[in-house]
Amino acid sequence: MLSLIDHYFGDLGDDAVMTMYGIIQAESAGDTAAYNPQDPYGGSYGLAQINGVHGYDPDALQDPASNLQAARAVYDKQGFQAWSTY
Repeated sequence: MLSLIDHYFGDLGDDAVMTMYGIIQAESAGDTAAYNPQDPYGGSYGLAQINGVHGYDPDALQDPASNLQAARAVYDKQGFQAWSTY
């Protein structure tokens, strides 16, 4: 999983890669199929628990690469503060 995180966050440095790894462990324990229906923002999906409010296809978010690509887009707009586990 670290190599995939590095693919999407590596340009930000090793600290960012390890921060996203920690967020993923806290959010989903690395479960690609993790789903939180109690999230008030349209549910949360996949490794990084991307909120439904962002408009991504929930099924696509179960793919690790798609989920991390979405996570990077969320990060680019909101930083790591987008995740309550940060």
